[in-house]
Amino acid sequence: MNGLTHINGGGPAVASEAEFASPPPWLLLSSGSPFFEEGDTLLDRVIPEDRQRILDEGNRAAAANGRVILEYSMDIPSLGTVPVQEFRCCFPGGFRSLFVAAEGFRRHETFPCRNVCSQNLVPVFRADRNFERILDCNSPFARLFGFEEPEEFLSSLCARNPFFSHAAREMALSRFDGGFLDRFEVMFRRRDGASFWGELSAVISSDGGFAGGRLTDITERRREDLLLQERNSALSMLGEISADLMEDLDMDVLLQKILDYAAIYMNTEHGAISFADHPKGERYIRWARGPLLTRWIGKRIPLTRGLGARVLASAKTMVVPDYKTYENRLPNRDFDILSTTVGVPLRWKDHTFGYLSMYYEGSPREISDAKVNYLERFAFLASMALRNAGLYEDARRELEERRKLEKELVMSREAAEQANAAKGEFLARISHEIRNPLNVLAATFDRLAGTCGDEGAAEGLRVIGTAKDHILQILNDILDLSKIEAGRMDVSVSPFSPGELAGECAALFSPQAELKGLTFSTGVSPDVPEHALGDPLRIRQILFNLLGNAVKFTSRGGVAFSVDAAPDLSGSPRLLFSVSDTGPGIPPEQEESLFEPYSRGTRPSPGDPGGTGLGLSISRRIARLLGGELTAGSTPGKGAVFTLSLPLITGGPGGEDVPKGKEEIPPVPERLTILAADDHPVNRALLSKMLSLPGWQVILASNGKEALELAKREIPDVVLLDLEMPVLDGLEAARAIRNLTPVDDPRPLLLGLTGHDRDRALPLCREAGMDGCFTKPFSAGDILGEIARRFGKSC
Repeated sequence: MNGLTHINGGGPAVASEAEFASPPPWLLLSSGSPFFEEGDTLLDRVIPEDRQRILDEGNRAAAANGRVILEYSMDIPSLGTVPVQEFRCCFPGGFRSLFVAAEGFRRHETFPCRNVCSQNLVPVFRADRNFERILDCNSPFARLFGFEEPEEFLSSLCARNPFFSHAAREMALSRFDGGFLDRFEVMFRRRDGASFWGELSAVISSDGGFAGGRLTDITERRREDLLLQERNSALSMLGEISADLMEDLDMDVLLQKILDYAAIYMNTEHGAISFADHPKGERYIRWARGPLLTRWIGKRIPLTRGLGARVLASAKTMVVPDYKTYENRLPNRDFDILSTTVGVPLRWKDHTFGYLSMYYEGSPREISDAKVNYLERFAFLASMALRNAGLYEDARRELEERRKLEKELVMSREAAEQANAAKGEFLARISHEIRNPLNVLAATFDRLAGTCGDEGAAEGLRVIGTAKDHILQILNDILDLSKIEAGRMDVSVSPFSPGELAGECAALFSPQAELKGLTFSTGVSPDVPEHALGDPLRIRQILFNLLGNAVKFTSRGGVAFSVDAAPDLSGSPRLLFSVSDTGPGIPPEQEESLFEPYSRGTRPSPGDPGGTGLGLSISRRIARLLGGELTAGSTPGKGAVFTLSLPLITGGPGGEDVPKGKEEIPPVPERLTILAADDHPVNRALLSKMLSLPGWQVILASNGKEALELAKREIPDVVLLDLEMPVLDGLEAARAIRNLTPVDDPRPLLLGLTGHDRDRALPLCREAGMDGCFTKPFSAGDILGEIARRFGKSC
């Protein structure tokens, strides 16, 4: 319910939350209410003639840190102008306000509190004037009391007596100031009888009939405050000595202070503080005073030897009259000068973590019980101080380690992001630089292949075509792997026919197998449903890789392709695509490494043109993105079997989503004006030859600015724009050309041309107003098909 208004630089900026609404005659407002439009603020809705006045009155109240009731009118969508009362509580740095619309909501009586605020995360309510019964609330408020729904809460005893006690309710009522209660902390009772602390803010309606407000659970905060109070109380008991010890959290300074205090009282020069290392069965002197013991700082001593053995074992004070004759003394002759020795355990709760020892030289001393008692009390205070300093030291060390780790993680993340960005930019640039000349090669190849009559030249062209396809496949594999590693490869789910998909694959690879003298068989099990749900594009990509490898690595025998449906070990149905061959097979130790990036195994292939070794790695990763798996099995010398296992999700045809075969491309128009822009002269020449059909006019431009000028003058039907051009790039040119066309006039067909990855370029083209995008290399048929789909119906 807090529409918060903060003073910032002298001018108020309203930051409101969806808060609370109640039935007539009043309603608590916020810009998150359904009565407001998205993006509105409360101040925006104040009518202009009231705005300056309430700002001035609010500033005067803020200067005095007081409370004020402001009255003004607001324009609320669908409700008109509504009179409003604002109960404002000012404090240094800002103020909190409850906004109440006093009239004008009677036509909205069908909107109870919980319906208007059902989406609110803030617990809000409406109660009678004396808080003896909750009349209405939303779900978050009901859940505070252990109820899931408001109706369940409102029909319970909790709604009739929500406070923990009658005194708590009376105290809350007494804290109202001018009909306004601001963040009062009081206890409430839950459904199970347990209590919780709540922060209550409320306002009395203008007619005094009831109250409305919000409630926040602050039980955890109160618990933390109580623990802090108990800790402070315990620390205050340490007295003057403890206060002095607690001044320094540095462990070395504290140890020195403890020994100084003990030495002064015990009137001796020698003392030491030893810590126990129980897991190792040792103790060590952590700090010492006097020339004898300081030489022993840090040295390890067995827990079974010396005075410390009995003190640590019994957790009691020990007084040795003469250390020289002590039966368990340390054998080192340094201790021969010591006489009376006192050892006091240092304890925290039930754990003895060390001891304080004081030593005398010369003749034995008489140590009074009073001195021993004082030393024990002092050791208790010292234990607490040491424990506190230890915690601080641990926390500081942990914080430093965490900061160091966070810094390393940030640096590692930034380095990885920079590396990924550089890698992506590098691949995008390489793609662009390779696809441009590849586009020239492909277009030239297509033209020569269609006109060449010489058998020798035709064979050379086939070799060029194979090399062209191989380069394009390598480029696509590298880009696919990059997208998978960056988490940017998308998969979709749509209806498809497994049988038709198998037929398409067989139609493509069966002729290739026959050219090598291989048999090629295809089988679809009757258990395979006619339609299933999946991503046919990605499935086809995997199968093309498997079938291509099988044909490539098999020199005699054949290739078998089958589709089956079977449950897995858990009984879930799976769709299985299997590709087997009679090639040389795969050594067992290489079966898994085949799926590693850049691994090609050792299968020989006559005339093998090589490859990147990415195909199987990409295929397995795509299979896993689809929720499936790609596995390999082989018997060396007899062939290999690759199986793609996918979840079998059956689905109906789904209308247009079902593959209907190849779309029939309508005829192209007889007359057309085409504007083609590319900064590469060879690409411009190729576009001109591709598109120079009878009756068609092709206009060429070398940059985006030139294309824009020609578009203004020639009014083309089709515009082809390379995305990367000097002076004005294709995207900016597309936006400008799109704006040239009046709304009611036919728009030209705008198509982008790019050497970048299509997934990266297409969203940019769509944003610029283009109708599509072609990735180089493209063919004349690609562009003519798009033109035919746009203009063919009018032919």
